[in-house]
Amino acid sequence: MQSSTKGTVLALSSEVGVGAVGLSIARFVFARQRLQAICLPTISLASRPDLGTMAGHAIPANVLDAQLNALAGDGWLTKLNGVMTGYFASEEQVEKVATFFKKLREENPSATIVVDPVLGDCDTGLYVSEEVAQAVRDLLLPLADVITPNLFEFSWLCGMPQLSFDDLVEQANGLHVPDVVVTSAHIGFSTEIPSSRDARPQENQQNLIKTVHIHKGEMAIFSSPFIAEMPKGTGDVFASHLLSRLVQGEEMKAAVCGSVEFLERIAERAQRSKTIEPSILF
Repeated sequence: MQSSTKGTVLALSSEVGVGAVGLSIARFVFARQRLQAICLPTISLASRPDLGTMAGHAIPANVLDAQLNALAGDGWLTKLNGVMTGYFASEEQVEKVATFFKKLREENPSATIVVDPVLGDCDTGLYVSEEVAQAVRDLLLPLADVITPNLFEFSWLCGMPQLSFDDLVEQANGLHVPDVVVTSAHIGFSTEIPSSRDARPQENQQNLIKTVHIHKGEMAIFSSPFIAEMPKGTGDVFASHLLSRLVQGEEMKAAVCGSVEFLERIAERAQRSKTIEPSILF
C-alpha cells in the first residue's frame, strides 16, 4: 500500500501539555499537510507559564544529541525533506543541533532547514537566556535556508532596537540567510503587496499587521488584519505551515503568501481564546 504522506520533517521545540505552542501545535499543522513529523522536544512542561504551573524539565543536551545520532544512524538523514527548530532551553542544545545540521547538509543538501528563532517578543523582551539567543544567531542562522523571526526577534538578531521598513533589507542581508520572513511587523509602510485574498485600502493601514519576506535584496510585504490579543502559538503555526509548503515544492513567495492566509483564518477562529486548539486547524 502506497504511503499517503507527502514528505517527512523533523521538528525540535517545546512540548507543553496545557496551551498549544511549539510541538504541541506544530505536529497538527504537519498532519493537516499530510507530512510525517518526527518531533523531538527540547523542554517538556505541564502548562504554558501563563496558563498554569510550569512544572517539567529541559531535555539534557546529551540526551537530545543521542536522539539525533540515533536518527542519523537509522538512516533518517537522507529521508528528511525538511527540518524546523523552535524553542531551545540551553546553549548546549543549540550546539548539538548545529552539529546535526552540518551532517544533514553533507548527506542531504536538498533538505530545507527552517529556523524559527523563538527568543522573545515586544511585550516580554527575551524569554531565553542571552547565551541561547546568541547560539541560535551564531550557530543556526548560518545553516538555515529560511528564518521566521517576529519583529522583536529580528531586531535582536540584527542588533537594532529600533527599525523602520527602510532598514529591513539591509539588516536582513547582514544575517546571510537566503530567505528571511519577518512576522508581526507592526511598523508602518505605504506600498505593499496585500494578502492575496483581498486588496485592502491604504487608509486602513493602521489596522493591519505585516509579514515581510526578504530575498536577495528584494522585499515582498503581505498584510493581515490586526488582532489586538493574538493567541499564543501563531508563530509556531506559521513556521510549520511554511515548511510544509516548501517541502512539497512550492515557490517561496507563494508559500509565504499561503501561510499568511492560513494563519489569518486560524487567528480569526482563535482570537477570543488564549491558545490555538489543534481542532480548529482541520
